[in-house]
Amino acid sequence: MKFRYPLICISLLLVSCAMFISDYSSARKALKNKQYDSAVYYVSSSLHAKPNNKKGIKLLEMAYPQAVKYHQQRINRLKNSNEDTEKWPQLVDEYEALIRLGSEINRLRPVLLSAVNYNLILTAGDYTAELAEAKPRAADYHYTKGMDYREDITKQSQ
Repeated sequence: MKFRYPLICISLLLVSCAMFISDYSSARKALKNKQYDSAVYYVSSSLHAKPNNKKGIKLLEMAYPQAVKYHQQRINRLKNSNEDTEKWPQLVDEYEALIRLGSEINRLRPVLLSAVNYNLILTAGDYTAELAEAKPRAADYHYTKGMDYREDITKQSQ
C-alpha cells in the first residue's frame, strides 16, 4: 500500500509529459504540412500542459498568423467570387473557424500570463458582425436548394 501512491504520481507525470511531447510534435508536423489551424490547437494544448515551453510559444506565434491569413485569403476569394449564393455557407465556415482560433488564443493568454508572466501579443479579431451577415444568407441558400430538390422528382435528387 505504501508504494501505490508514489507509483500513481509517477505514472501521471509520465503520461502528462508524453501528452505534451505528442501535442508539440503534432503541432510542428501540422505547421510543416501547412495545416495551420491544427498546429494552433495542438500547440495550445501543449502550452496548457507546459506553459514555460518557449519553443511552443514561438510555434504558436508563427502558426496563428498563418492560420488567420489562410482564412482571410479564402474569405477574400469567396467575396470576389461570381457565385453569389453558393459562397455564403463557405463564408460562414471561414468566419466560424476564425472565431474558434481567436477563442483559443484568448483562452491561452491568461494561462501564459499567470504561469510564466508572458504577454501573448496575438490579435484575435472579432468576426461576429460578418458571421451575423453571412448566416441568414447561407440559410437562404440552403432553403432555396432544398426547395429546388423538392421540385425535382428524379430519384437522384430525392
